[in-house]
Amino acid sequence: MKKVLLSASLMMLAGVSFAQVANIKQAKAEADGKNFAKAESLILDATNSPETKSNAEAWHIAGYVQSKINDEENQKMYLRKPYDTTKFYNSVVKMYEFWSKCDELEAVPDAKGKVKFKHRKDNAARMKADRGNLINGGIHYFNAHKYPEAQKFFGAYVDEVNLKMFEKDNLAATDTLLATIGYYATMAAMNNKDYDAAIKYAAYGAKSKNADEAKNSIQFKAESYKQQEDEAKYTETLIEGMKAFPKEAQFFFGSMVDYYNSKNQPEKAMKLADDMLASNPNDYYNLFIKGYLLQSNKKYEEAISYYKKSIDAKDDFGTAYTCIGNCYEFLAQEYGDKTPTNKYDRKEFKEFFIKAQPFYEQARALNPEDKTLIQALYRVYYNTDNEAKTKEYEALINN
Repeated sequence: MKKVLLSASLMMLAGVSFAQVANIKQAKAEADGKNFAKAESLILDATNSPETKSNAEAWHIAGYVQSKINDEENQKMYLRKPYDTTKFYNSVVKMYEFWSKCDELEAVPDAKGKVKFKHRKDNAARMKADRGNLINGGIHYFNAHKYPEAQKFFGAYVDEVNLKMFEKDNLAATDTLLATIGYYATMAAMNNKDYDAAIKYAAYGAKSKNADEAKNSIQFKAESYKQQEDEAKYTETLIEGMKAFPKEAQFFFGSMVDYYNSKNQPEKAMKLADDMLASNPNDYYNLFIKGYLLQSNKKYEEAISYYKKSIDAKDDFGTAYTCIGNCYEFLAQEYGDKTPTNKYDRKEFKEFFIKAQPFYEQARALNPEDKTLIQALYRVYYNTDNEAKTKEYEALINN
């Protein structure tokens, strides 16, 4: 009885297997007849079936079906007829996915230990011909704010360079668009909050000849490590950015200073600031950070001198103007806290706000939307006995 049942089970398995093989053949026929919905349904069954999901031919036909769909939409476009943009682009990325799987399965040695690539040459040729549409598809979805889809297209373009089927083409060295598309893939991954992918693709973007793309790729990589709470990789990447862009290191430098401050390591932050100034002494941001650290250490007069140097280097740097105003306010507060009542001089106290006034006013002229400057100027006018301006700014605060 057991033998009979076993034989029956084997016959059932064989029947299922034959059915799926038939589905593979039928899917191709349906695609050739432009019955694409039926073709996709049949081949989906075959690629999901335990009996044929490891069959390279099934995945080849899956890609073949998509190539036929792409050809159909492409012909409509050529003839200036209405066509399905989404279907056109999606067929390209599906071809990539299915034929990559086909090649992977064909690389598995047969029972005799031999490897035969039946479809590699033709599939690779078609994939290379449609490579540009992976970019176009990515742009299409990115502009529509569909970032997971954009990441899939841009990522497919980049990942393609590592496929064995393109090994002889050496795309990593010859593709002049690779770094830029790596940057696009990184942006899509960041919008998608896929930080592993952002780190992966940033390695390509960082090689871009476009300085902004390269710099932003390293910045995105740093941000990704920060989101993953990998402090070692985060700081390592910030240092990488400072070395790669010593004259445009604002993000990396500022973030590194913030990191040291968060770890209560002010001496490391100050040393970094001094090192950056030594390498580029006239950079407005380097001067600003030095002032910021001095301000944090309550060395307000020294801080003001560096903020003024920062303004000399960049006269529209509103934040430096604000910080000078803040420093004068802190000096006024210090004076009030430390001066005994019998020695307190209202005129001397008032002088700090008089000095702060032009810097706050210039800061507001440069940043009119910054509401904190309304509060700051209200304090200035109140403490300098400017009744008209005090009322004006009081009204602005209450609006």
